[in-house]
Amino acid sequence: MTKSRFDYFITLIVALPAVIIGAIAMSVNNIPSINFVLNIICLLTGWLVSCCVISKNSKIKKSGNYGKIRIVLILMLYVITFIDLGMDGVHRWLSLGPIRLYISSIFAPILIIELWALLKNNNELLVAVITIIVAILLVLQPDASQLTAFAIPMMIILFSKINNKILSCFIIGILISLIITSWIFLDSLPAVIYVEEIVGLVMGMGLIWSILGIISLIILPMPFLFLSKMNERILSKCLGLYFVILIITTSFGNFPVPLMGYGISPIIGYLMAITWLIKTK
Repeated sequence: MTKSRFDYFITLIVALPAVIIGAIAMSVNNIPSINFVLNIICLLTGWLVSCCVISKNSKIKKSGNYGKIRIVLILMLYVITFIDLGMDGVHRWLSLGPIRLYISSIFAPILIIELWALLKNNNELLVAVITIIVAILLVLQPDASQLTAFAIPMMIILFSKINNKILSCFIIGILISLIITSWIFLDSLPAVIYVEEIVGLVMGMGLIWSILGIISLIILPMPFLFLSKMNERILSKCLGLYFVILIITTSFGNFPVPLMGYGISPIIGYLMAITWLIKTK
């Protein structure tokens, strides 16, 4: 299907406000410019790549063997984070020279999409096992925010797509237990003011900036709630829920504020998810 010109600008319209407001807050508070410049460069570069993907007429391949291969590769990246030195016993990142990639922040949305596709191909048990494996890895990292944001949408997907409700309820029970465990044993990493506490910097700039900052975060999940295709509506809303939970959990622990705070990984993850949405719209 031919895309309208507006489709190419959805990503920029939705994502740019949070990135720019975060950049302004960092600048006002004398945070080194490299931090917010990288965010802006990543967003603009990712948007151009997104436009190229959207412009191609080829459809996104359904999850068959290729989907399973992608899932295996993502699982391997999760495991490799434990080989990385980490920080104070926390293993969420994969270091590539000076760049630290927050693996779950990049690939959790894609994992949700791939697991949905597997369920459509009646791989119920496989999806249940993979979901639990990912949840356990996130508990071990530990990462309560990503676990909660990943597990709750997957509960909804599993309950809606698995015919065996006893199996789906059993898996949901395990996931709830893992979420509770992750919040009991939160990591002790201190907050970085321009990452986890960026909202505080924005609010420190005054009431108008506070309102604009909150609005910029609220609109991030909106495309997933209102632009989905009928047969992908549950998945799209679950992706929107994933981003909503990420934003909310920043109020309950030292977790990165997506797009507004410094970090290219949340930007990459968001761009891949919204590119999928526009591509399938």
